[in-house]
Amino acid sequence: MLVFGSVVNGLYQKGLESDLDLTLIVPDFEKPHEELLQVTKSVLEKGLRKDPSLGVKVKEAPPPFLMSGGALLEMKLSCNGEDINVDILVNKTLEICNSKLINTYCLTD
Repeated sequence: MLVFGSVVNGLYQKGLESDLDLTLIVPDFEKPHEELLQVTKSVLEKGLRKDPSLGVKVKEAPPPFLMSGGALLEMKLSCNGEDINVDILVNKTLEICNSKLINTYCLTD
């Protein structure tokens, strides 16, 4: 699982509706991405419940859904009293490259 978006490109702003974008990299995955994200959701929920020492709790985790760019799993987590919106997608390699490119532009400005 890799991070992309505003956390990587440096445009994340705490408290201003920024979210954490993650992508699962699974080469040659043939099944519908919703199935993979449903399994991911279950594993994350069980793992976070099993180890409360992490300090992260799942507040909301509706089922994954299909959108124009692929399947999306949205979760709302709570960590140390702060809510974090997390979006998880599958095989978004171009988005990873774009996030790094935008970060490079920000660093040179």
